[in-house]
Amino acid sequence: MTERLDQIQAICDEHKVEYSLTDGDRKQLVIKIKRERQITELYIREGAVADEFVSDDFYKYRFIQGYEAIWSEEDDLVECQIDCPRNFGPWERILMRHIGTPNPTPGGGGSRVREFSIPIPFDGKEEIQIANSSEVFSCFYSFRSESRIRGRRYRPTTIRVTGANVKTHADAIKVVKGLMSTVCFQLDSITGLPLQLLAEQQEPSKRHNGFTDEPVSIPKFEYTYDVEALSLYWNAKALTGMPLGQYLAFYQTIEFYYTVYSYRDAQLRIKNLLKDPRFDVGKDKDLSKILNIVKFNNSSNSFGNELDQLKATLKHCVDSQEIEDFIKLEGMEKEVFNNKQVKKLAKSSINLQYEDADVLFSDIAKRIYEIRCRIVHTKGVQDNVETLHPLSNEVRFIGSDLKLIEFVAKKILIANSQPTSA
Repeated sequence: MTERLDQIQAICDEHKVEYSLTDGDRKQLVIKIKRERQITELYIREGAVADEFVSDDFYKYRFIQGYEAIWSEEDDLVECQIDCPRNFGPWERILMRHIGTPNPTPGGGGSRVREFSIPIPFDGKEEIQIANSSEVFSCFYSFRSESRIRGRRYRPTTIRVTGANVKTHADAIKVVKGLMSTVCFQLDSITGLPLQLLAEQQEPSKRHNGFTDEPVSIPKFEYTYDVEALSLYWNAKALTGMPLGQYLAFYQTIEFYYTVYSYRDAQLRIKNLLKDPRFDVGKDKDLSKILNIVKFNNSSNSFGNELDQLKATLKHCVDSQEIEDFIKLEGMEKEVFNNKQVKKLAKSSINLQYEDADVLFSDIAKRIYEIRCRIVHTKGVQDNVETLHPLSNEVRFIGSDLKLIEFVAKKILIANSQPTSA
């Protein structure tokens, strides 16, 4: 049962690859593969799982920061996962027809190409190939989760470049961002297939309502929701694997209600101002206070700037106790929106204290708005900010923020629901 696991451990010892070995019901070897200045762990349990780890030259390879990619100085190779939107179907076959490569699969059975290789013509010294992933790539990307759902190794389609004289991680990044990106764009231009290099993927959340043996009670359907806002929310949920698109779609769900709450907030503030005994309608200074409150934003048909509208919507729809319960349910640390990693996404941090709801919602609004601004290439809350694009290194830290904005969007949908009998 442990023979293959012992072999892999011996390779690690021979080539000085860091690892740890745990004993439980089953032994598990955790290999630590470098990813620039960080590491990514591979989890290999004894038995059938270990038998699936077929690569013996894994010690030559490293992950590439920010991409689903690996590189090797010894083999002078860079390999990156490549994909195409699902609605294009078996795009590998389409690509082979365009390039004129015969299908090497006997009988051509199945909707996907199982074994294929497409050499890409190139005048330089490098050799470029689109094909099934190598065995080492397959092992690296099939063993990153401690609780594997997939029974067998995953062999995605990759683009491989050899002969680029890759000596460092910086050289590997240069190949991915330069040569590989160029190949994808030019193939898109020629064939119409929008081929994409995959950015580094995050492990999905372990908490999922569907993964439980406990019975679920179906609630009474007593409320209806705004179909337009609900469609934006559904769009966000459908964009799994596209964190920036998903974030922006959740933001649009919240934005749908800005008109409602900016009006309500302006009315309340004016009412409170007029009730103040010191307010004098004969004084221009006092009248200017009303004008400041009702300053209209033509771009959103609402009162106040966009950040103020977001704050007003949060304040009216979400309770600070709900935020606290959400943080506990997700098992987040109190500093989850205030540490060095998440500050790379947005300068605005969130101090998770629940005593002063106004401060809490102000922090949440600033952070949500700043990340939104980085995605849509506009100005941030105060200063110009760098664009946040799918291949930005900071995107790998967006998981907690994505959960937060989804939670907020859901709560705002619920707060604006109407009784079915209405």
